[in-house]
Amino acid sequence: MAYFELKFHVLVEQLPTTELIGDQNRFVKAGSKVALHCIIRGTLDPPSYIIWFKGQTQVTDDNKSGWYTEIDRHIFGNATDNQNTIGSLIIPFVRKKDSGNYTCQPSNSASVSVDLHVLSGEYSASAIMSAASTYCPNIYYLLLILLLVVLQKT
Repeated sequence: MAYFELKFHVLVEQLPTTELIGDQNRFVKAGSKVALHCIIRGTLDPPSYIIWFKGQTQVTDDNKSGWYTEIDRHIFGNATDNQNTIGSLIIPFVRKKDSGNYTCQPSNSASVSVDLHVLSGEYSASAIMSAASTYCPNIYYLLLILLLVVLQKT
């Protein structure tokens, strides 16, 4: 009597996840270059697209302000491992009117959003305190004190 042993290997694909690279609230100075990034982790196949929105309006590369998007594919480990894709929105010269909610929407994962706050040189205590409540308070309190000292000397 012959005996056969069957072995099965079950591959379980994890659902991809989308995360922001950086903080959910970004405070930047008007005139600076801004890069917003999201990463789609754990995909066997790359997303067929990553769309960025400002509010409800899709951001396109063909605008006159010079904004553009990039998609980078990264493989960690060997070729059979899950892969990561980074989607970026680049704003070469940000203006106050560019403040708002930006959403990264990949084809194969959930969307994530970031709130961009463009400060036009008026680094007020309230703006800094707002940033401090979102980030590590100790560092921002030190920055606030330093800013107040500088402002008092002028």
